[in-house]
Amino acid sequence: MNRRPIRLLCTVAAGFVVLAGCSSPSDGLADTAPPVSITRYPDAAPARPPEQVAKDNRAIAEDALPADADLPGFAPASPGEARLLLCPAVTEAVPDSVVHASKTWTGTGDQVGRTLTVTVVFDPQNAPADRLLATLLPPECAEDTGGFHYVYDRQPFEQSDGWSGVLNTILATDTRSGEHSYRTAYLVSKEDALVNVVASRAGRETFDPTVDETAADALKVVLRKFAG
Repeated sequence: MNRRPIRLLCTVAAGFVVLAGCSSPSDGLADTAPPVSITRYPDAAPARPPEQVAKDNRAIAEDALPADADLPGFAPASPGEARLLLCPAVTEAVPDSVVHASKTWTGTGDQVGRTLTVTVVFDPQNAPADRLLATLLPPECAEDTGGFHYVYDRQPFEQSDGWSGVLNTILATDTRSGEHSYRTAYLVSKEDALVNVVASRAGRETFDPTVDETAADALKVVLRKFAG
């Protein structure tokens, strides 16, 4: 009986070599397929303990804050309670249960009378940033409250890289003493991060573009750090 030659069929697809129907003569012995060996890998790494998650998130928030060298003319101030500025007269304390980092600087030299505060909230598990922003931000702000008159302007803030929120410019007058101050405040979020930047200057009776610039520069530093 004539033996037909055994053909080798090899298929190359997507970077893998697949051998189909490839065998060799066995001198009358039955061909035996090699045993199949399957290596199983765990579906995912073990979940991190909540304490480790909070620690890692806090490190991300702290790393996003501007360094002192990023803010010429400013020096670190004594740490205080972290609060988000939502309206001219409305702030919201960030509880210790929510992972965040916050720092305040005061002006030195010709920058005396200025302050800058940056707060970063990064707690995807307990305070998703987009939901937090939508929940906290009041639709309107009072113009007269607590002995102060406010002239403010709220503008939407949006960047092509996904950061969005609001920009508030605030001129405040103490109706009892007649003293004035000016603030620029950003409240923006992207994915898991919420950022609040507030720059202020005492003794200003009109909107001050130098305060706007201080706030904008600090925000750029933070967003650049998140971008990596």
